[in-house]
Amino acid sequence: MTPSRSTICTAHRLARLVAWTGIALSWFAMLLFAGTPPASPRRLKRFGFLSLDDLARMVRSLIVIRAAQLASVPAKRARTLRNFAPAGFARRLRPRQIARSFAGSRLRRALRA
Repeated sequence: MTPSRSTICTAHRLARLVAWTGIALSWFAMLLFAGTPPASPRRLKRFGFLSLDDLARMVRSLIVIRAAQLASVPAKRARTLRNFAPAGFARRLRPRQIARSFAGSRLRRALRA
């Protein structure tokens, strides 16, 4: 069973991010249009580090994520490895086997000469 391709952001995480961004935008708007700053130091500590540039970047990122979800570009198909080895032989070489096969080919070449 092939696992499904993971999304950029799960639906639950995206919903939480949208809610948090809405709260931060409303708080920032309250600060801009209110005559006095909020009396709660806890809220100042929580949202005090935000700037208008940060909020604009967050909204832009949410728009891009939503557009990517709506576009739903199909996943790029994984490159299939062709398997022409006869039964009983290793189908794909592991890194350890590559070094061993290289050493074996050099040995055979040396014995032939």
